[in-house]
Amino acid sequence: MKLWLVLLVNEFQANPSRQQSVKTSQLKAGTYTADGKPHMVQQHPITCLDGLTNVEYQPGDEWTQTRIFDNGPTTGMEGQFRCECQQNGGITCRSLSLPCIFAERNKGYQIGEKFVIKDYGDSHVDFQCACIGEANGKIDCTEINPGCWDTHTQKKYPLNTEFEQTRAGDDLIRDCVCSGDDKSRLVSCQLKRYCKLNGKYIKLNEQEVIETETQKQTCTCIEAARTSCIIEAKPITKKNQYQVEQH
Repeated sequence: MKLWLVLLVNEFQANPSRQQSVKTSQLKAGTYTADGKPHMVQQHPITCLDGLTNVEYQPGDEWTQTRIFDNGPTTGMEGQFRCECQQNGGITCRSLSLPCIFAERNKGYQIGEKFVIKDYGDSHVDFQCACIGEANGKIDCTEINPGCWDTHTQKKYPLNTEFEQTRAGDDLIRDCVCSGDDKSRLVSCQLKRYCKLNGKYIKLNEQEVIETETQKQTCTCIEAARTSCIIEAKPITKKNQYQVEQH
């Protein structure tokens, strides 16, 4: 047995071609045999390069990225993103916290910044707001100075207050009240200063005289929508007597 081993060693050393064949059967760099079989692997593994920080990441790695916006209403403000290195070397990111944009006025706000919006919308509402941020640049607002906007006077009146209103087309003064709650507002008005008599408005304490051929009515506006009339009969003339007899 020992002799056979010695002969085998001598043959191996004396036969260069056999020595080369053994070398070529060894695995090359860049291979592995985790399952007992050779497999080729890439000489240069895929990585992801973060263009903002020039840091490389392996597929599956996650990291937080801070970006400074360089255009639009949030120029100079920071936003946070969560990024992940994909198997193909691509990078996908989702927003974590963004500065806020009040789109109607194209105004940007830093995360945590508080601000006031006045005369918003057709109802001219005032808001106290704060930029919460979060993934979509959330803004949280609460109404301040609650009141009613009156389209006739083009003014805003505090909630639960009374005011005078005039309208185009007449010279009447209406007494109005602003009422409502957190969700709705109502302006209700009344003509408390007038009485309506025969289609005509007369002011409080004013008189309106209505005459016919047979009588005279003197009406006084004593309170809203209430009149007091005194009727006086006229002396009967021959003409009036003839008209009465005809009836």
